[in-house]
Amino acid sequence: MSESEVEKLMVFCSDKTATYLAGLGYNVIRHPYADLRPPMVIGRTSAGTEWLGDLTDLVKDPQAKLPETVGPVPEADISGKSSSAMSFKVGTDLLSAFIGAMGGTLGAAVNYTDARTMLFKFQDVHKYQVKPAAVSDYIESGDLKWDSLLFRPYLEGEGQLFVVSNVATATSLTVSYERGHGTGAKVELEPLEDLLGATVDVSRDAGRAHEITYSGKQDVAFAFKCFEFGFFDGRPKLLNVKAGGVALDVEGSVSTDGYAARGEGVVLTTSDAPLLTLERREG
Repeated sequence: MSESEVEKLMVFCSDKTATYLAGLGYNVIRHPYADLRPPMVIGRTSAGTEWLGDLTDLVKDPQAKLPETVGPVPEADISGKSSSAMSFKVGTDLLSAFIGAMGGTLGAAVNYTDARTMLFKFQDVHKYQVKPAAVSDYIESGDLKWDSLLFRPYLEGEGQLFVVSNVATATSLTVSYERGHGTGAKVELEPLEDLLGATVDVSRDAGRAHEITYSGKQDVAFAFKCFEFGFFDGRPKLLNVKAGGVALDVEGSVSTDGYAARGEGVVLTTSDAPLLTLERREG
C-alpha cells in the first residue's frame, strides 16, 4: 500500500466524523457511492473482498418474505457533523468520489482554491434499513446455497459474509476550505461550476465564503451497518459488527448458483469483529 493510500485509509478511520459514526454503530464508506442499499451481501477472504449480491442470492427457496427496506428516514443526529481537518490532497480525493457518485466530475482540479486543508459536513442525511429480525427469519426459512461456487468457500469458513442492514445517505456535502488554523481559503465558484457538470449544484454560504455546498439529485451512501453471518460453534448466527479499522474493498460480482440444506436457526449475538471501512474498487 502506497503512502497516499495509507493516508486516505486513516482519514475516515481517525477523524471526528468516523469516531462519531462508529459511536452510533455505523461503518464508514471510504469512497461514497449511490447504489448501496440493504439487504446486500459482502464477502471477505484473505485474497480480498467482493460485493457478492443481495440476500436473495444467498438463500434458496425462502418461506419468509424478503425483508422490507424502510426509508428514506431522516437521520438528524448525523446531519451537519463536521470532520476534522484533512490535507487538501486527501480531501480532494474524497470529494471527487462523492461528486462522482452524484454523477459529476471534479478529478484532481486545484485551480479554484488556495486551500491547504478541508473539512466535511454531510447534509440532509437519511437512512435506509431492514429489521434484523426479518433478516434472521428470511435466512432461517430457506436453504443456504452450499453448492454455489461463489458462496460455498465462505459458508465453509474460508471467508466472512456480511449482510448490510442499514445505510446512511446524504444528498449534499458542505466543504470548508481553509489555509490552516481556521483561516478561510479563497474559493472561486466559476471554475468549479465548469468542472462539475449539470448533475451537481454548487453554492456558497452567504456568511462564510470559504464554505461550499455540493448538492446532487440522488442519495449518496457514506455509512452503513451490517451483521456478520456465519457458522459459530456449528450453528448459523448473525453477529453484530463492532468498531475498529479493517478496510473492505467492494467489487461488483454476483452469483446465483447452487443451494444448501436448511439451517437450524439464526441467533443474534455480539462479535468482536472490527469496523468495516467500505471502499469501491474499480475494474
